[in-house]
Amino acid sequence: MTTTQKAYNILDVFYQEMLKQGKPYNLVCLTLDVKMIDVFDDSGELNTPETLKASINTCIANEWIHQVCATDTQYSNLQLTTTGFGIAKSKRMQKELQKNTPTLKKVSLCIEEYKGLGILLGFLTSIGFLMWALLQL
Repeated sequence: MTTTQKAYNILDVFYQEMLKQGKPYNLVCLTLDVKMIDVFDDSGELNTPETLKASINTCIANEWIHQVCATDTQYSNLQLTTTGFGIAKSKRMQKELQKNTPTLKKVSLCIEEYKGLGILLGFLTSIGFLMWALLQL
């Protein structure tokens, strides 16, 4: 999992907390630590302090979250920005759409995504049959 994907997980933590509290993004402040991430993170990728800090730093650098007031720790009183809220909501909707996609559509999308591989396999198969036919003569 890349650093950006882990940063998306941080944004999802904020989004889940917004839903839990029933408040808009600009009224939800969180202090992120490993215990809090364990509650929200399904992938288990953010459970070490180093990966957590790197992911939060990515979010801060991209201006997806910001610190509301200066405190003694860099990772307390964090809040989503408008951009971060948009990304969190978009990623959540994307996950829901993928979850509700029928199996045949998933297969179709996979084939479309790897169509170059399919063309290569088709070409190699036709060469194989051609070689087989020539050997039969």
